[in-house]
Amino acid sequence: MTRLSAPGTRVLLIGTGTHGAASGLPPVPAVMGTLADLGQVLVERCGLAEENLRVIRDPANPTELGIAIAQEAERAEDVLWVYYVGHGLVNPAGELYLATVATDSRPGWVAYTALAYTAVRGSLLQTAARSIVVVLDCCFSGRAVDVLGSAEEQEVDLARVLPSAPSREHPSWRNRPNGPRSTSATTGRAAICSRTTAARPPGSSRTS
Repeated sequence: MTRLSAPGTRVLLIGTGTHGAASGLPPVPAVMGTLADLGQVLVERCGLAEENLRVIRDPANPTELGIAIAQEAERAEDVLWVYYVGHGLVNPAGELYLATVATDSRPGWVAYTALAYTAVRGSLLQTAARSIVVVLDCCFSGRAVDVLGSAEEQEVDLARVLPSAPSREHPSWRNRPNGPRSTSATTGRAAICSRTTAARPPGSSRTS
């Protein structure tokens, strides 16, 4: 039995593959297949109960996306597993944002139309879950481990965040938007389900 089969586990799979014509962002057709395939693997091979799996497809705006993450953080008691696939962007200060359908890639618009990873992190630090895993399959995902905070909080982030790309590089799907049904990271990321046993470090804070 893996930790994902334990009571109190919550898994949230998020994918944004559709954007407006003026967004400056190309569509990511592999997103929907990735969410379906990963969800199937987590349930059939990792023992996750279907009622503990939530999938958000093409969140309309950062508010919808942020509320979904906050809700699952509140519900989780043992393992909280959050996966995002789509475009990652950075603002002029170099901070990571996760794209939604409403996202506009112009530097001055990113902060208002995409979800800041610092907001995601704030919700995660409020959870009662004993183990937290964040998987980011997006551009600039390496910046998620560079979020400013105390030395203790940085250690917590480094232990939990599993980026698919360094802070200045792109995920595998970026150069083949019309490629296979799922991103190439899906199979490898699914294997993580058997290793989500790292508990919250002793004495770690739940607030920033």
